[in-house]
Amino acid sequence: GDGLSPIGLVDVPEEQRQEPLVLPAAAANLLIIGGPGTGAGSALITCALSIAEQFGPDRLQLYVLDFGAQVLGPLVALPHTGAVIGPSEPDRVERLVRHLQHELERRRELAATGQRPDDVLVAPRIVVLVDNWGGLRAALDDVTGSLVMERLHRVLADGPGMGIAVFATADRPQAMAAAAAATFARRLVLRLADPIDYAMLGLRRPDRATVLPGRAMDAERGWEVQFAHEPDVAGAVASIASRHPIGVEAPADPILSLPDRVPLGLLASDHTRTPEAGTIRIDLGLGDDDRRCTGWDLGEGEHALITGPARSGKSTALLVARRLAFAGGGDVNVHVLTPRASPLRQLADCRQHRDISSLITGVEHDDGRALILIDDAELVHDGAGELAGLLAQRRPGCWVVAAGRAEALRSGYTHWTTTVRRSRHGLALRPQIEIDGELWLTPLPRRGPAVAQGAVGRGFLITGGTATLIQVADPSSS
Repeated sequence: GDGLSPIGLVDVPEEQRQEPLVLPAAAANLLIIGGPGTGAGSALITCALSIAEQFGPDRLQLYVLDFGAQVLGPLVALPHTGAVIGPSEPDRVERLVRHLQHELERRRELAATGQRPDDVLVAPRIVVLVDNWGGLRAALDDVTGSLVMERLHRVLADGPGMGIAVFATADRPQAMAAAAAATFARRLVLRLADPIDYAMLGLRRPDRATVLPGRAMDAERGWEVQFAHEPDVAGAVASIASRHPIGVEAPADPILSLPDRVPLGLLASDHTRTPEAGTIRIDLGLGDDDRRCTGWDLGEGEHALITGPARSGKSTALLVARRLAFAGGGDVNVHVLTPRASPLRQLADCRQHRDISSLITGVEHDDGRALILIDDAELVHDGAGELAGLLAQRRPGCWVVAAGRAEALRSGYTHWTTTVRRSRHGLALRPQIEIDGELWLTPLPRRGPAVAQGAVGRGFLITGGTATLIQVADPSSS
């Protein structure tokens, strides 16, 4: 049914009675404030189990941000759950918030046609569970993370009117910005460590009888409440799941991580944009933002630089660039310069060169457009300035994609790759987050070990002053 979902008991002292503590039938944000050991995470689990009992997966979708004591993991087995995301996965947090924004916009469009967005036949209710809001903010402490939090704040403000609610916990009132806290229709306060925190919420400090785990106060009414506790979470989840066989009801959209391996054929089939005349489209891999084929659009006189440590996938990226290069207006001749052994030497359909003079001569005699691929760029020394001269010409229909080690290229202030870098198109594989972005004057998102120690071909695609996480395709598979 569409009734209320019970999660505990409320003590109404002025009427000397108790009544069920319930979640409202309409979507509304709920904030549970309480420090470690107060049962905040357990209270969030109770909320999730109660609404999952009330609504089937076709009418309720759950997403979990588990940034507290990691107690929400068992909820992944609920058929309603689209994702359980932890502190080591900021890329999935960003993708979830993006998904919520898109869903919010879709529901606005439905509402504009006269359909009620809270009608479960039109749009299932979405509930996002956030355990430890302060931990979530700390995990998203870079520029990109700040933008993600701003977008999440907009979901907090606009979501309830469109059937999207957030149930969150925080260890203290200051863990959440005031504007975000104001979007929560109900705030339930468990035991707090600092008496001043109670005063900030307009509450009296409770006596000893109200400091049991799960015992809270309603910040708006001042009533005491007691959350129900489920001792066997896994069993309760299994019981709910048994009533909703997989495939019978529509599941929540999954929030997936980038795969470690992307077949080249997947990207080739996904390429839909034809580049404009005078430009070249070079696709490289699967983008984290929309999980679609992504790469560079290089205009006249523009080039791209690939960096990374040994065995990070630089040569692989050049091979993919060769396979997925589409020039506007016709074919392009591909020239390869490799100062030492490289997989690019196996490309039979390319013009191979061992030195700069040979490369320049080959390009000059071309009667068409030229794509120049240079591996181990830091070892290519342009003493006579021939390559620098070619780059300075900014000749139409000539593009350079070079790959090398970031630490060597950073210190090469007079190296010919400084001209390549000025286009601000690049690929940073397994980067040093704090400094490698300087090569393109573009800050890299602080994704830490998830990128630095990720799969071969994992890194940030840089174009137009922005950096997007991608997985470069595997050219050995189709």
